[in-house]
Amino acid sequence: MIITYQDGKLKIRMGYNPDKIDLIKQAPDGRRWNKRNREWELPGTADNIEFLMREFRIDSPELAAKLAQLKSPLQSIPDVQMDWRCKPFKHQIDGLRICLANDAKALFYEQGLGKSLVAIKEIEYRITAGHIKRALIVAPKTVLTAWQIEFRKYSDIKPTVIGGAKRLQLLSQAVVALINYDLLLPMKDQLAGFDMIVFDESQMIKNHTAKRSRIAYALAKQIKYRLLLTGTPIGNSAADIFSQFKVLDESIFGTNFYCFRNKYFRDMGHGFPDWRVVPALLPEIKAKMALRSLRLKKEDALDLPEKLYTIQTVDASPEQRRVYRDIEKQLYTEIEGQEIAFHFLVTKLMKLNQICSGFLKYENETIEIEHEKLKTLKQIIDDYPGKVVVFTIFLHDIDAIMDAFPGAVKVDGSCSTEERTEAIDSFQNDPAVKVIVLQEQAGSLGITLTAGHLCIFYSRSYSFLNREQAESRLHRIGQRNPVQYIDLILAGSIEETIVEALEEKRQLAGFLQGDFENLIRKNLTLKKQGV
Repeated sequence: MIITYQDGKLKIRMGYNPDKIDLIKQAPDGRRWNKRNREWELPGTADNIEFLMREFRIDSPELAAKLAQLKSPLQSIPDVQMDWRCKPFKHQIDGLRICLANDAKALFYEQGLGKSLVAIKEIEYRITAGHIKRALIVAPKTVLTAWQIEFRKYSDIKPTVIGGAKRLQLLSQAVVALINYDLLLPMKDQLAGFDMIVFDESQMIKNHTAKRSRIAYALAKQIKYRLLLTGTPIGNSAADIFSQFKVLDESIFGTNFYCFRNKYFRDMGHGFPDWRVVPALLPEIKAKMALRSLRLKKEDALDLPEKLYTIQTVDASPEQRRVYRDIEKQLYTEIEGQEIAFHFLVTKLMKLNQICSGFLKYENETIEIEHEKLKTLKQIIDDYPGKVVVFTIFLHDIDAIMDAFPGAVKVDGSCSTEERTEAIDSFQNDPAVKVIVLQEQAGSLGITLTAGHLCIFYSRSYSFLNREQAESRLHRIGQRNPVQYIDLILAGSIEETIVEALEEKRQLAGFLQGDFENLIRKNLTLKKQGV
């Protein structure tokens, strides 16, 4: 029996032995039979190495050394001399020292702690030192401009945004290339030749079955220096952590999602999948994450003002209540006794959300419904002396709010980069601009809104990640005042269920969050039963 470690894999060659084959099949992080090479291949994780050495009583200095290497924590260089062009915080200096000492690492700093500055300084250092010649930064489209601004402020390096008809020419000439996640698929064959890669908002590759995640896996394996950045590494499902660490370092959680899930989670569902983490295994997951990542919360790094949360309910008008009940009955009739996929369930529930905001999309027509929510919003803002940030999920809401506040500015999916930048700058710096209205998905990343101290969620999505990101637009470096968050919700509606589920997620967010889908289903079931 010969066991070798090669290219991140454990390879086993041996004669036919049923007992040993049965043991190999029990490897904790998976295995496969390579028919062509006639050998077993196992992901080269620490758990798999320990399993083989224990079960087969192997005394191998090579494997023992590899095991020690895989289980070693993040290293840190003693000191680094950099021209920061600002006064960095201690956690940023510490982060850079760790980044420079490790090839693969993740900064899971909460939003607003200055992760991008650390990444810029690592890129700058490695280019100057000759470690790398070119770097690739993959980020959501909405934050590419923010990266350009950060480079302009803190470095002489001029990054190139890749896009448009000349994107291949731009890519070939770029020293630091900025590309959005949506271009990973169409440009997957042109993204070779980089020595360092940064995945900003790495939760974008949380889905292990998505094409962009598979391309990220393949791309990262070709590049020595890898860095993940996100304040919300774990959000809505077990897949979130696995997929990101597969890109970062396969030796932590392996290469097979289902082995990972079966190892750390149990299906507690009744009628639909409900995979919940095994509480006793939480310390092990956390310890493994810490081998390649640094997690930091704002309260541990900065002396930021407090966050205050308020729920303000609005009573439904008679017409609104009648339409809501009719649509709710139709919904329950359609889903009763069915195993319905969550994204279809969300689509149906969206009609209830629309009614809460005083309208209903029906085929190609928008039906206006009498409601009090907009009046309540106007009263809150008129009575508040400072600047106000309003988040919503519907374009219809944005149009209605903009009509109610003629001097307001907006950021939604239709805004160009220039329009988006101008709106943010006006809110931040123009005393005459009191209100900014943002579509949640378009305005929850890459924006600083510290001029505002009141944030109102007029309507909200089911995404805990979007909610956390949205809140952090105000509560970040530069904020000097307490920030108040108000959820404006229709009494007795689906909005109460969403806010309750989001709060349950918030309470779990310090470690591993539960499954948001199941929270929504549970609340709907209880409501239907009259509990």
